[in-house]
Amino acid sequence: MHGRVLIAAGYAAAFRPNTTPKKPMRTALFLLAGFLLLAAFLVLARLFAQHYPSATTWATIAFVLAWFLVTAANMWVGVNRAGYSAAEEVPILLLLFGAPALAAVVLKWRLL
Repeated sequence: MHGRVLIAAGYAAAFRPNTTPKKPMRTALFLLAGFLLLAAFLVLARLFAQHYPSATTWATIAFVLAWFLVTAANMWVGVNRAGYSAAEEVPILLLLFGAPALAAVVLKWRLL
């Protein structure tokens, strides 16, 4: 009987809004994911650039749009599932979206 009570308590806790502040590690992992995704887009762009000269431009645009969708989904989860307010999530969105997107634009502008 005690096992069922513990399982039920764990199940209820899984759906309770998280009221603890965001952990910096989660933000760092999202930033790392953004930069790795940027690297993947740029590698693909360089592979296609020989036959399609505008491949790097399209890859940069595609990355910025895809990364915006990912970070917007992260904000939606934070507001609707984790219980944060939109005002708490906007600075995280700006950081998570802005750093990799700015890096993509600067790389395209300066190096590619």
